[in-house]
Amino acid sequence: MESIFITFEGLDGCGKTTQAKLLKDFLEKENYRVYLTREPGGTILGENIRNILLNFNINIHPWTEALLYLSSRVENSLVIREKLKEEYVVICERYIDSTIAYQGYGRNLSIEKLKELNELVTFGLKPDITILLDIVPEKIFIRKKVLDRIEKESLDFYYKVREGYLKIAEEEKERIFVVSGELLVEEIHRKILEIILRRLKRVKL
Repeated sequence: MESIFITFEGLDGCGKTTQAKLLKDFLEKENYRVYLTREPGGTILGENIRNILLNFNINIHPWTEALLYLSSRVENSLVIREKLKEEYVVICERYIDSTIAYQGYGRNLSIEKLKELNELVTFGLKPDITILLDIVPEKIFIRKKVLDRIEKESLDFYYKVREGYLKIAEEEKERIFVVSGELLVEEIHRKILEIILRRLKRVKL
């Protein structure tokens, strides 16, 4: 078996949770050991941080927001590293790219400083493959019925975040694969499987 670290990225409502679960179910049927996690969250401390970050009744300074996300990432990264040592396929909803896209491009914080902090809190860990599910920002407000603190941001904010994601993908083409999040769920799943199975040296679907 081979350990591999896969992340799902994209705007809120792009389908990350659905596709991460579908991928997990498929790989487990193929006898892979799979560990599914998310950010912010993934650990007891991380889930408590998540509750603070998504609470729309709390006003949070952009740097406080970034550092809370990064604090959650420290704890989650420690668990991910252990799972990879045990030859799990690790699937994580959001990771380092979310910080650059949301807090860097969206909040206009220093991208260089955020990259340095990401390197620090992940202990140098990077995903092997990142699936970026790309949707137009308007879809967020159509798909989401109840909005949290981040999801209540303006359309302009989400256009900046999307632009950030696409710039990151352009810079790291070998790691990041852009898949339209506006296709049918089954079609998105098929495209993702083609990418992942190719990496796992399996027969292409």
